[in-house]
Amino acid sequence: MEKTYLSVREAAEYMGYSVGYIYKLIANNALPHYAPNKGRIMFKISELDEWISNGKKSKEEPDPKAEYLVIR
Repeated sequence: MEKTYLSVREAAEYMGYSVGYIYKLIANNALPHYAPNKGRIMFKISELDEWISNGKKSKEEPDPKAEYLVIR
């Protein structure tokens, strides 16, 4: 049986981030998460995958940060 939800530690490992960075994303409401009855924070794997995919940059879209570094 495959897991549907991950803990904070599991989500951090799954995404390649530190646990601290995951908590920062949670605090900024930047990462979809669940805390049933204000308890343990959980993440739905499919939503993490979607969140990661939505951050994909196209080669046709210049990264404004990269342009700033080149111009400077």
